Amino acid sequence: MPLFLPGESVDDAMLAMQPAGYWPIVETSGTSIADNSGNSRTGTSSGTVTLNNLTAPDGRPAALFGGGHIGISDNSAFSLDNLANGFSVLALVKFSSAPSGRMFLVSKGGNGSTDYEWEFVGAASGNFTGTIQTQGGGTISGRTSTGNAVGTAWTLLAFSVQSTAASAPINLFKDSSSPVAGSNTTSGSGYTNGASPVRIGARADNATTVMAGYIRNVCIVPEWVGRGAVQRVVLACQREGWF
Repeated sequence: MPLFLPGESVDDAMLAMQPAGYWPIVETSGTSIADNSGNSRTGTSSGTVTLNNLTAPDGRPAALFGGGHIGISDNSAFSLDNLANGFSVLALVKFSSAPSGRMFLVSKGGNGSTDYEWEFVGAASGNFTGTIQTQGGGTISGRTSTGNAVGTAWTLLAFSVQSTAASAPINLFKDSSSPVAGSNTTSGSGYTNGASPVRIGARADNATTVMAGYIRNVCIVPEWVGRGAVQRVVLACQREGWF
C-alpha cells in the first residue's frame, strides 16, 4: 500500500483499508447516517446529535454530539472473537473541552450491558484509551495515552489491536503514524461476540459518559492497522488541513 497518493482525500485513505464500516458523518439533516464502505451498514442518530455544523476544515459538515449518539446494528465484522487479523477503529474528533472524564467516541457494548466488547474513549486529563472486554464487561486489556493528551482542536485518533492472541500489541495513534509512548498487550482470551450495537458517541447502555464535541470520518477495520496505513491517513488529513 503506498504511503501517500498525491491529492488523496481522507475518504480515499480510509476506504483503502477496506473497512467493515465507514461513516463520514457529513449529512445535513435527518437521522440516517450513511455507511460509505459499500457494506450498507447505515447508522441512525438519536438524542442530541446536531448535523450540518460547518466547522470541519474540508468544508463539509460535521456532527455535534451533546448527549446523543449514532447507532449501527450488531454485526460480526465489528466483533473481536474471530478476527485473527486484528481490529482497528479510527476517527477525527474535536472535543468541546479537553476530556476530564470518560467521553465515548466509539464502542460496542457498554457497562450495564451483557455484551460489552470494546470501547474507544476520551479519558481523564485529556488522554484517550482503547479497551478490550469480555462479554459482561470484564477487562482483558487496554491502552491509555499518557503524553499524548487531546484538547479542543481537530485530531485523528486510532485504536488498533494486532490480534486476539494473548500478548498481542495494542496501539493508539494521535495525528501521527508513531504509536503513543509505551505499550500494552492483550492479557488472555475471552473475547465474545455479543449482540450489542456499535454506538458512535456513547456506550450501549447510553450512560451519561457520552461524547461532548464533534466526530467525523469514523472507520472500523477488521484487521490490524499498521504504521503505513495510519501514515497514509495522516498525510491526507494534513493535506486537507485537519492538523
